[in-house]
Amino acid sequence: MHPMPSVSPGERARTWAAPLAIVLLAALIRWHFFVGFGVTGDDFIYAGMSDGLARRGWPAVDLRYGVNYRLGLSVPLALLFRTFGASDLAYVIYPLLASLVGIVLVFVLGRRLFGSTVGLTAAFLVATCPFDAVFASSMTIDVITSCLTAITVLAFLAARESSVARCVAYALIGAAATLVAYMIKEPAVYVLPVLGVLTLTRIRDRGVVLRDVVFGGLVAAGLAATLAADFLATGDALNRVHVQWPQSGAASGPVRETLLLYPRWVWLRTPEGTMPFGYLFYALVPALLYLAVRRPARAHVPLLWLLVLVLLLEFLPKDLHPLTLSPRYARYAHAWIAPASLVVAVALDAVRRWRRGVFWVCLAVLATSGLVEARTLHRVWTDPLSDRNDAASFLAALPVKAVYADFWLLGRYSFAMQYALTLNTPWAINGKPLQTEVIERNDFATLWTIPEGYVVTGGSRGAEVGMSSVLNLKGNVPPPTWRLLEEIARPLGIRRLEPLRVWEVIPMSDGDARPDACFPFSISLRHPSSPSGRYDRSMGT
Repeated sequence: MHPMPSVSPGERARTWAAPLAIVLLAALIRWHFFVGFGVTGDDFIYAGMSDGLARRGWPAVDLRYGVNYRLGLSVPLALLFRTFGASDLAYVIYPLLASLVGIVLVFVLGRRLFGSTVGLTAAFLVATCPFDAVFASSMTIDVITSCLTAITVLAFLAARESSVARCVAYALIGAAATLVAYMIKEPAVYVLPVLGVLTLTRIRDRGVVLRDVVFGGLVAAGLAATLAADFLATGDALNRVHVQWPQSGAASGPVRETLLLYPRWVWLRTPEGTMPFGYLFYALVPALLYLAVRRPARAHVPLLWLLVLVLLLEFLPKDLHPLTLSPRYARYAHAWIAPASLVVAVALDAVRRWRRGVFWVCLAVLATSGLVEARTLHRVWTDPLSDRNDAASFLAALPVKAVYADFWLLGRYSFAMQYALTLNTPWAINGKPLQTEVIERNDFATLWTIPEGYVVTGGSRGAEVGMSSVLNLKGNVPPPTWRLLEEIARPLGIRRLEPLRVWEVIPMSDGDARPDACFPFSISLRHPSSPSGRYDRSMGT
């Protein structure tokens, strides 16, 4: 065992001054690149189920759907909604705090393993990583689970260097972190093979192995408790597996192609021109070579942590007959950021001992390039959300009437209205499902029969939304009962086929033209209260 030396309060304050400064810098960066609600289609599910839990309690949790098992997400979010209401900030407080806590955890891990300089360097790399800088202010659940995984790894390392009593305490912390992470997403348990491999590296040390077994036993007991809870709730101890497995998706395409997805995501630019992880994984290559040649003490910990996660994400199959790999998501690679940053920081510390000036240049290049890439990443992901957010805010300020629009805009509108019980968002027109039978089939004849309410057409919705599922008029002129309330003119493109327009449908009188009198031709609409006829509300980033 290697007990931590005692330090005076003054020394402790000096020790924590630099990491707290990094956390403050990270908070400012994340606030500058704030995203909020709706960056992916999952947000509508997470916010909706958390609001239902906040309003109706456990009856709102329907365990026939795998996403409802994510209680590690919905319970804290429900408490936030009950306390602060549904807002962009309340929605992302959880991942935002997890991101900042994760930076502190990386510092503590680096300091425990290699000293304060490595800890500070690794924390700084995480603070300026583009993915973390941008998506920490969105409900990217991987940011939360990465933080919880770091807690588990830190507790594991601390437990094996502690007395038996403290070992149990650390094991309980690790078990709680793993359980919460598992109740957010199943791949969070990939940390368990990491701990197993780390145990094998100390297999000849009976004291360490004993503590590792205690730690692993308590973590396993916490996860096993979910089986008992499932049995009590559903009568099937494996209900989560039976429900979640078919719903979780799988890697699509030939294996030879899907195996190349993660390398593309971490080393190549996306078609949109972004580098989500900056140049961290470029720096990882020479860092790995340094570790292989010099083999610094305890460097095997972040190295094995990283390697095991890479192997699991790359090769773990979902089905064997036929061979199908587990689903691929770029955000899963966020789990690599903490161990990769520690590996790079160890190599940079060697550079610092060799030439301090070179060390600072390397650190400045990585941080500066990361922030430049974060700006691009933020613009690419938030600009398509601007129309939807503006339309929802505009509608929320109007007298409440039925709102007809695509699913994604209605989801944002419901969120802007804090899921008010009086909210009226019809799902059908004359018995036809609004999204699938009217909007996606361009059934304008049915659309013209809307008796009264608001209609939103055009505009962009988000990076993951196909424009075929957005209500675009395609040159068709609406009936005279449609009155234009708002038009937002932004540059058109593949994600914005028409300007966003908000219409009010007023009840038809006997003297109005009938809907069947309308026919398609090109239109140029002008807002009655604007001299230019258009609104231009370009979004600042």
